[in-house]
Amino acid sequence: MIKDCLEWAKDTFAECELGDKRLVNRLIKMGSYLAAKIGSNLSSCFKGNNTATVGAYRFIRNDQVKPEAIIEGICNASAKKTGDSDCILSIEDTTSVSYLHSVKNELGYTSNSNKENSAKGYFVHSVILYDPDNNKTLGLVDQNVWSRRSEEYGKHNLRKSKSYQEKESFKWESASNQVARRLGKNMSKVISVCDREADIFEYISYKLAHEQRFIVRAAQDRVIDDSHESHISDEVMHNKPLGTIEIKLSQRADRKARTATVELRAQTVKIKIPKSKNTSKLEAIEINVVAATEISKSREKKLSWVLLTKEEIKTFKEVERVFQHYSKRWLIEEFHKCWKSGVKVEDRRMQTAANLKRMLVILAPIAIRLLQLRENLDDSGDKKSCLEVLNKDEFVVLWRTIEKKKIPIKKPSLNWAYRAIAKLAGWNDSKNTGKACWSTLWEGWYLLCHRVEGYLLSKELA
Repeated sequence: MIKDCLEWAKDTFAECELGDKRLVNRLIKMGSYLAAKIGSNLSSCFKGNNTATVGAYRFIRNDQVKPEAIIEGICNASAKKTGDSDCILSIEDTTSVSYLHSVKNELGYTSNSNKENSAKGYFVHSVILYDPDNNKTLGLVDQNVWSRRSEEYGKHNLRKSKSYQEKESFKWESASNQVARRLGKNMSKVISVCDREADIFEYISYKLAHEQRFIVRAAQDRVIDDSHESHISDEVMHNKPLGTIEIKLSQRADRKARTATVELRAQTVKIKIPKSKNTSKLEAIEINVVAATEISKSREKKLSWVLLTKEEIKTFKEVERVFQHYSKRWLIEEFHKCWKSGVKVEDRRMQTAANLKRMLVILAPIAIRLLQLRENLDDSGDKKSCLEVLNKDEFVVLWRTIEKKKIPIKKPSLNWAYRAIAKLAGWNDSKNTGKACWSTLWEGWYLLCHRVEGYLLSKELA
């Protein structure tokens, strides 16, 4: 069942150590209201309650409330949910959040334009936990928010003079350190899943040295440490395929939804130290490689992944598991969509960078809640009953509102619940995608909750 907003807010924010219990209680109250009316500003969320609204804005403007303390509490709460999972994917990536209002003067550039009217903002590196065996997003386990210094704009060559620890690319190792600190002994269950930006020799060396599990998509066709100076592709792609697998590719701006047939190959190789690296502390690394190549006849750009890992690849089943784990990387992109399109983090108009940063981290777990809602109501759930997500009263109200018929003995599927909740907000699938946008789905859930409140009140008065 999807938790009540107040119960969810307590689970999410109660771990935050803000130095005063009253501040924590205020945060929980704010979080519950923001979760109940996702995408709305503070004034709208509090429904005209002037005292609560003033209290919320005082909290946001309170310099004693550190954003780092809020995110620490949020991430610690997520880490506690990992105990029952046998395998956990730690999926991470970076996005930017940009603003055009007056606060931008306190922020840094997020694009290649330095024009006066260009947006400025923050870069945010987030890590979410996902249980692949139970198809369940557990929560946000790390988030790093920073702003590039405006005076360094256009000075890309400065990167060459910086140490690895001073570069932005160190964010991957820093995130791994934080995740390990929070998860403790459960870190042995964790597999970091990262896109091509994480194909950094130092980062992979760090993961191996600390015996941390990972799957990183290769960005470079690295040289193998042998006498022939061959590359990864020379070795792995000459192997016979271990087998094929089908994967459903969702619709994106640059492609249509389709089912792709993919060949899988695997091999263990030893990667040579790049010539550009300071070799005093680095050594050649032995690593497993999984290559996935689409063989479909589609005219679309074909899927082609080369994955670096230390997961076992002795059998086709193990190789397939590595491929399937990496295919879940899209969840971090969905989180970013939730944060921007659903929660509308870029629509916030706080007047100082410090106030804005506090608001950003408060809204991050609300984006996770929105992601979990759509996950729970996934429209592929034809074989699951809607009662796995809805309680009895929620089902009754939704059925009578949408179907306007007698309650059936056999309850409909999750697919029906997904579409019914979206229809409650006016969705009619005009694009024939079968997918409602974030804001529509959440508006439908919000309207359902209010109808259920009225239904329960009428039952009490009857």
